[in-house]
Amino acid sequence: MCPAKTCAIPYRCESVLALAAQFPERKGFFSKFTLQAKFSMQTLRDDSVSIGQCDDDDGGMPMEYVREGSLGDLIREIRRVLKILATDKIYGYYRVDDGKKKSLDVTKETIRSPCSALNITENTTILVDTTAMHEMQGVLLCSGGGTRMPALTQHIQKCLLPVVGVPMFLYPLSSLLRTGITDIKIFVREVFQPVLEKEVKKSKLLEKYPANLEFITVSQEDNGTADLLKHHHNKITRDALVVSCDFISDASLIPLVDFFRATNSTLVALIADTCVSSPAPGAKSKK
Repeated sequence: MCPAKTCAIPYRCESVLALAAQFPERKGFFSKFTLQAKFSMQTLRDDSVSIGQCDDDDGGMPMEYVREGSLGDLIREIRRVLKILATDKIYGYYRVDDGKKKSLDVTKETIRSPCSALNITENTTILVDTTAMHEMQGVLLCSGGGTRMPALTQHIQKCLLPVVGVPMFLYPLSSLLRTGITDIKIFVREVFQPVLEKEVKKSKLLEKYPANLEFITVSQEDNGTADLLKHHHNKITRDALVVSCDFISDASLIPLVDFFRATNSTLVALIADTCVSSPAPGAKSKK
Protein backbone atom coordinates (compact mmCIF):
# COMPACT_ATOMS: atom_id res chain seq x y z
CA MET A 1 0.00 0.00 0.00
CA CYS A 2 1.14 3.53 -0.65
CA PRO A 3 2.20 4.96 2.76
CA ALA A 4 0.68 8.36 1.97
CA LYS A 5 -2.66 8.62 3.79
CA THR A 6 -4.10 10.75 1.01
CA CYS A 7 -3.32 8.01 -1.50
CA ALA A 8 -3.68 4.53 0.07
CA ILE A 9 -3.66 2.90 -3.37
CA PRO A 10 -2.27 -0.65 -3.71
CA TYR A 11 1.00 -0.97 -5.57
CA ARG A 12 1.19 -3.39 -8.47
CA CYS A 13 4.15 -5.73 -8.70
CA GLU A 14 5.65 -3.77 -11.61
CA SER A 15 5.98 -0.71 -9.38
CA VAL A 16 7.51 -2.69 -6.53
CA LEU A 17 10.01 -4.44 -8.81
CA ALA A 18 11.01 -1.07 -10.25
CA LEU A 19 11.59 0.30 -6.74
CA ALA A 20 13.57 -2.80 -5.77
CA ALA A 21 15.82 -2.30 -8.80
CA GLN A 22 16.39 1.35 -7.88
CA PHE A 23 17.25 0.57 -4.25
CA PRO A 24 19.28 -2.65 -4.19
CA GLU A 25 20.45 -1.81 -0.67
CA ARG A 26 16.86 -2.41 0.51
CA LYS A 27 16.76 -5.93 -0.91
CA GLY A 28 15.82 -7.38 2.49
CA PHE A 29 12.79 -5.11 2.73
CA PHE A 30 11.47 -5.94 -0.74
CA SER A 31 12.01 -9.68 -0.24
CA LYS A 32 9.17 -9.66 2.32
CA PHE A 33 6.59 -9.18 -0.41
CA THR A 34 5.01 -12.24 -2.02
CA LEU A 35 3.85 -11.88 -5.61
CA GLN A 36 1.10 -13.91 -7.14
CA ALA A 37 -0.74 -14.04 -10.46
CA LYS A 38 -4.48 -13.51 -10.40
CA PHE A 39 -6.86 -12.69 -13.24
CA SER A 40 -3.76 -12.75 -15.52
CA MET A 41 -2.46 -9.71 -13.60
CA GLN A 42 0.20 -9.83 -10.91
CA THR A 43 -0.52 -8.02 -7.69
CA LEU A 44 0.85 -7.90 -4.19
CA ARG A 45 -0.70 -10.35 -1.79
CA ASP A 46 -2.15 -8.06 0.85
CA ASP A 47 -5.10 -8.91 3.09
CA SER A 48 -6.30 -5.31 2.93
CA VAL A 49 -6.74 -5.47 -0.84
CA SER A 50 -9.44 -7.37 -2.70
CA ILE A 51 -9.46 -8.31 -6.37
CA GLY A 52 -12.85 -7.81 -7.99
CA GLN A 53 -14.14 -8.34 -11.50
CA CYS A 54 -15.67 -5.60 -13.62
CA ASP A 55 -17.90 -6.66 -16.48
CA ASP A 56 -19.49 -4.82 -19.37
CA ASP A 57 -20.61 -5.69 -22.89
CA ASP A 58 -16.98 -6.08 -23.97
CA GLY A 59 -16.12 -8.66 -21.32
CA GLY A 60 -14.58 -8.70 -17.87
CA MET A 61 -11.49 -7.14 -16.38
CA PRO A 62 -9.87 -7.22 -12.93
CA MET A 63 -10.23 -4.37 -10.47
CA GLU A 64 -8.48 -3.76 -7.17
CA TYR A 65 -10.05 -2.01 -4.21
CA VAL A 66 -9.09 -1.42 -0.61
CA ARG A 67 -11.49 -2.87 1.94
CA GLU A 68 -10.96 0.05 4.29
CA GLY A 69 -11.17 2.53 1.45
CA SER A 70 -14.25 4.71 1.05
CA LEU A 71 -17.28 3.99 -1.08
CA GLY A 72 -16.34 7.02 -3.16
CA ASP A 73 -12.94 5.50 -3.95
CA LEU A 74 -14.60 2.23 -4.98
CA ILE A 75 -17.07 3.98 -7.28
CA ARG A 76 -14.30 6.05 -8.87
CA GLU A 77 -12.29 2.89 -9.52
CA ILE A 78 -15.32 1.11 -11.02
CA ARG A 79 -15.96 4.05 -13.33
CA ARG A 80 -12.28 4.19 -14.31
CA VAL A 81 -12.09 0.49 -15.16
CA LEU A 82 -15.40 0.53 -17.06
CA LYS A 83 -14.37 3.78 -18.84
CA ILE A 84 -17.44 5.68 -17.66
CA LEU A 85 -16.68 9.35 -18.25
CA ALA A 86 -17.44 12.10 -15.77
CA THR A 87 -19.87 13.54 -18.33
CA ASP A 88 -21.77 10.24 -18.69
CA LYS A 89 -25.07 10.19 -16.86
CA ILE A 90 -25.52 7.58 -14.14
CA TYR A 91 -29.12 6.75 -13.28
CA GLY A 92 -28.31 4.79 -10.16
CA TYR A 93 -26.03 2.38 -8.31
CA TYR A 94 -27.26 -0.98 -7.05
CA ARG A 95 -25.74 -3.78 -4.98
CA VAL A 96 -26.45 -7.50 -5.11
CA ASP A 97 -25.72 -9.65 -2.06
CA ASP A 98 -26.67 -13.34 -2.03
CA GLY A 99 -28.87 -12.81 -5.08
CA LYS A 100 -30.84 -9.94 -3.49
CA LYS A 101 -30.64 -6.58 -5.20
CA LYS A 102 -31.24 -3.21 -3.62
CA SER A 103 -30.33 0.38 -4.30
CA LEU A 104 -26.85 1.42 -3.18
CA ASP A 105 -27.23 4.49 -1.00
CA VAL A 106 -24.75 7.02 -2.37
CA THR A 107 -24.94 10.21 -0.29
CA LYS A 108 -22.54 12.78 1.10
CA GLU A 109 -22.32 10.67 4.23
CA THR A 110 -21.95 7.17 2.75
CA ILE A 111 -19.50 8.30 0.08
CA ARG A 112 -16.92 8.75 2.86
CA SER A 113 -17.75 5.49 4.66
CA PRO A 114 -15.31 2.56 4.42
CA CYS A 115 -16.47 -0.30 2.20
CA SER A 116 -16.11 -2.66 5.16
CA ALA A 117 -18.52 -0.54 7.23
CA LEU A 118 -21.10 -0.87 4.44
CA ASN A 119 -20.57 -4.67 4.33
CA ILE A 120 -19.25 -4.48 0.77
CA THR A 121 -17.10 -7.55 0.16
CA GLU A 122 -15.56 -9.31 -2.82
CA ASN A 123 -18.84 -11.24 -3.06
CA THR A 124 -20.89 -8.06 -3.48
CA THR A 125 -21.91 -7.14 -7.02
CA ILE A 126 -22.15 -3.42 -7.78
CA LEU A 127 -24.41 -2.49 -10.71
CA VAL A 128 -23.99 0.84 -12.47
CA ASP A 129 -27.12 1.82 -14.37
CA THR A 130 -26.18 3.87 -17.43
CA THR A 131 -29.35 3.12 -19.42
CA ALA A 132 -32.09 4.02 -16.91
CA MET A 133 -33.53 0.52 -17.25
CA HIS A 134 -33.85 0.37 -13.48
CA GLU A 135 -36.05 3.46 -13.57
CA MET A 136 -38.57 1.96 -16.00
CA GLN A 137 -41.48 -0.18 -14.96
CA GLY A 138 -42.53 -3.33 -16.74
CA VAL A 139 -46.22 -4.15 -17.16
CA LEU A 140 -47.23 -7.72 -18.00
CA LEU A 141 -50.88 -8.28 -18.94
CA CYS A 142 -52.07 -11.70 -17.80
CA SER A 143 -55.71 -11.00 -17.04
CA GLY A 144 -57.20 -11.66 -20.47
CA GLY A 145 -59.53 -14.63 -20.76
CA GLY A 146 -58.53 -15.63 -24.29
CA THR A 147 -62.07 -15.17 -25.55
CA ARG A 148 -60.93 -15.29 -29.18
CA MET A 149 -59.66 -18.85 -28.69
CA PRO A 150 -62.43 -20.55 -26.67
CA ALA A 151 -61.44 -24.04 -27.79
CA LEU A 152 -58.08 -23.63 -26.04
CA THR A 153 -59.06 -21.52 -23.04
CA GLN A 154 -62.24 -23.28 -21.99
CA HIS A 155 -60.50 -24.95 -19.04
CA ILE A 156 -57.30 -22.92 -18.65
CA GLN A 157 -56.39 -19.24 -18.44
CA LYS A 158 -54.80 -17.86 -21.59
CA CYS A 159 -51.57 -16.79 -19.86
CA LEU A 160 -51.08 -20.35 -18.58
CA LEU A 161 -51.41 -22.07 -21.95
CA PRO A 162 -48.34 -24.29 -22.36
CA VAL A 163 -45.89 -23.39 -25.15
CA VAL A 164 -43.24 -26.11 -25.49
CA GLY A 165 -44.18 -27.20 -22.00
CA VAL A 166 -43.72 -23.72 -20.48
CA PRO A 167 -46.61 -21.47 -19.35
CA MET A 168 -47.03 -18.77 -21.95
CA PHE A 169 -46.60 -15.77 -19.62
CA LEU A 170 -43.04 -16.79 -18.65
CA TYR A 171 -41.78 -15.88 -22.13
CA PRO A 172 -42.69 -12.17 -21.97
CA LEU A 173 -41.66 -12.07 -18.30
CA SER A 174 -38.24 -13.34 -19.34
CA SER A 175 -38.07 -10.65 -22.05
CA LEU A 176 -38.75 -7.91 -19.49
CA LEU A 177 -36.17 -9.29 -17.07
CA ARG A 178 -33.52 -9.60 -19.78
CA THR A 179 -34.15 -5.98 -20.67
CA GLY A 180 -32.91 -5.05 -17.20
CA ILE A 181 -36.21 -3.84 -15.75
CA THR A 182 -36.47 -4.69 -12.06
CA ASP A 183 -39.91 -3.28 -11.18
CA ILE A 184 -42.61 -5.34 -12.88
CA LYS A 185 -46.38 -5.18 -12.41
CA ILE A 186 -48.31 -8.30 -13.39
CA PHE A 187 -52.07 -7.86 -13.94
CA VAL A 188 -53.90 -11.10 -13.26
CA ARG A 189 -57.29 -12.33 -12.15
CA GLU A 190 -57.24 -13.04 -8.43
CA VAL A 191 -58.08 -16.73 -8.73
CA PHE A 192 -54.99 -17.34 -10.88
CA GLN A 193 -52.45 -15.30 -8.89
CA PRO A 194 -51.24 -18.27 -6.74
CA VAL A 195 -50.70 -20.32 -9.88
CA LEU A 196 -48.59 -17.61 -11.53
CA GLU A 197 -46.55 -17.11 -8.36
CA LYS A 198 -45.87 -20.85 -8.20
CA GLU A 199 -44.80 -20.97 -11.85
CA VAL A 200 -42.47 -17.97 -11.43
CA LYS A 201 -40.79 -19.63 -8.46
CA LYS A 202 -40.54 -22.92 -10.34
CA SER A 203 -38.90 -21.22 -13.34
CA LYS A 204 -36.08 -19.75 -11.14
CA LEU A 205 -36.03 -16.67 -13.39
CA LEU A 206 -35.64 -14.35 -10.41
CA GLU A 207 -32.51 -16.19 -9.30
CA LYS A 208 -30.83 -15.16 -12.54
CA TYR A 209 -32.53 -11.77 -12.93
CA PRO A 210 -33.38 -10.35 -9.46
CA ALA A 211 -36.44 -8.12 -9.63
CA ASN A 212 -39.50 -7.04 -7.69
CA LEU A 213 -42.75 -8.52 -9.03
CA GLU A 214 -46.06 -7.05 -7.91
CA PHE A 215 -49.23 -8.96 -8.76
CA ILE A 216 -52.22 -6.69 -9.30
CA THR A 217 -55.56 -8.46 -9.28
CA VAL A 218 -58.34 -7.35 -11.61
CA SER A 219 -62.01 -8.17 -11.80
CA GLN A 220 -63.50 -11.00 -13.82
CA GLU A 221 -64.77 -8.49 -16.36
CA ASP A 222 -62.65 -8.80 -19.49
CA ASN A 223 -61.58 -5.23 -20.26
CA GLY A 224 -59.31 -4.30 -23.12
CA THR A 225 -55.72 -3.17 -22.66
CA ALA A 226 -56.55 0.55 -22.73
CA ASP A 227 -59.34 0.19 -20.14
CA LEU A 228 -57.12 -1.91 -17.89
CA LEU A 229 -54.29 0.63 -17.93
CA LYS A 230 -56.77 3.48 -17.43
CA HIS A 231 -58.41 1.87 -14.39
CA HIS A 232 -55.06 1.08 -12.76
CA HIS A 233 -53.05 4.11 -13.86
CA ASN A 234 -52.11 4.85 -10.23
CA LYS A 235 -50.05 1.65 -10.16
CA ILE A 236 -47.89 2.79 -13.07
CA THR A 237 -45.83 5.66 -11.74
CA ARG A 238 -43.04 5.93 -14.33
CA ASP A 239 -42.35 5.27 -18.00
CA ALA A 240 -43.46 1.70 -18.62
CA LEU A 241 -42.85 -1.11 -21.06
CA VAL A 242 -46.17 -2.91 -21.59
CA VAL A 243 -46.24 -6.45 -22.97
CA SER A 244 -49.03 -8.98 -23.25
CA CYS A 245 -48.84 -12.54 -21.99
CA ASP A 246 -48.69 -13.89 -25.56
CA PHE A 247 -45.54 -11.98 -26.56
CA ILE A 248 -43.27 -14.91 -27.44
CA SER A 249 -40.15 -13.73 -29.24
CA ASP A 250 -36.38 -13.90 -29.04
CA ALA A 251 -36.19 -10.23 -30.06
CA SER A 252 -34.44 -7.98 -27.53
CA LEU A 253 -36.57 -5.13 -26.21
CA ILE A 254 -33.55 -2.99 -25.36
CA PRO A 255 -33.36 -1.27 -28.81
CA LEU A 256 -37.06 -0.39 -28.45
CA VAL A 257 -36.42 1.29 -25.10
CA ASP A 258 -33.29 3.01 -26.43
CA PHE A 259 -35.28 4.44 -29.35
CA PHE A 260 -38.03 5.60 -26.97
CA ARG A 261 -35.51 7.55 -24.88
CA ALA A 262 -33.40 8.85 -27.76
CA THR A 263 -36.42 10.36 -29.52
CA ASN A 264 -38.14 11.51 -26.31
CA SER A 265 -41.28 9.79 -27.58
CA THR A 266 -44.65 9.59 -25.92
CA LEU A 267 -45.27 6.10 -27.27
CA VAL A 268 -43.22 3.53 -29.18
CA ALA A 269 -44.72 0.24 -30.37
CA LEU A 270 -43.14 -2.95 -31.67
CA ILE A 271 -45.25 -4.29 -34.55
CA ALA A 272 -44.46 -7.35 -36.65
CA ASP A 273 -45.08 -7.31 -40.41
CA THR A 274 -47.61 -10.12 -40.04
CA CYS A 275 -49.69 -7.92 -37.74
CA VAL A 276 -49.98 -5.32 -40.49
CA SER A 277 -50.87 -7.61 -43.38
CA SER A 278 -52.85 -10.43 -41.74
CA PRO A 279 -56.62 -10.28 -41.21
CA ALA A 280 -58.07 -9.04 -37.95
CA PRO A 281 -58.56 -11.67 -35.23
CA GLY A 282 -61.94 -13.24 -34.73
CA ALA A 283 -64.67 -11.76 -32.60
CA LYS A 284 -64.61 -12.20 -28.85
CA SER A 285 -66.87 -14.80 -27.32
CA LYS A 286 -68.56 -14.94 -23.92
CA LYS A 287 -66.70 -16.93 -21.31
